[in-house]
Amino acid sequence: MRLIGDFYRDKILTRNDLTHRELTLSTDKPLKIIKCLFGWELIGGDEVMDCRSEVEARYLSVFAELGFHEVAVPASDEYLEKALPELEYLKTRADEILSEHLETIFDPRIKQKVRRDVYFEISR
Repeated sequence: MRLIGDFYRDKILTRNDLTHRELTLSTDKPLKIIKCLFGWELIGGDEVMDCRSEVEARYLSVFAELGFHEVAVPASDEYLEKALPELEYLKTRADEILSEHLETIFDPRIKQKVRRDVYFEISR
C-alpha cells in the first residue's frame, strides 16, 4: 500500500506552483466545508480557513485531519481535482485499517494517541 507521505512527496512537492498554508484548525470534531459568499470555508471548532474552491478545502481537510500544521498547496485546482481522489482513498484506507486494529482499545485518549502516531508515520 502506498503511504500518504509518498503521495505528498511524489505528486505535490515536485510541483513548482506551490503555496504554503498553515493549518490551525481544531480537529476534535469533524471538519466542515461550507460554500459562502466569497468562496469556500473550512471550519474546525471556532477556527475558519478561507479556501478558493471546494477541492482546495477538501485537500486541506485531509491534511488537517492527519495533524499537519503546514501544507503545500498546488495553485491549480484542476491538478488538485485529479490528485485528490487518490489522497482521499489513501486517507480512507488508513482510517479503515486503524479502526480495525483499534476496536479492542476502549480508552479514547489511547486511541487518539495511537491514531496520531500512525498518521505521523504514514505521512513522513
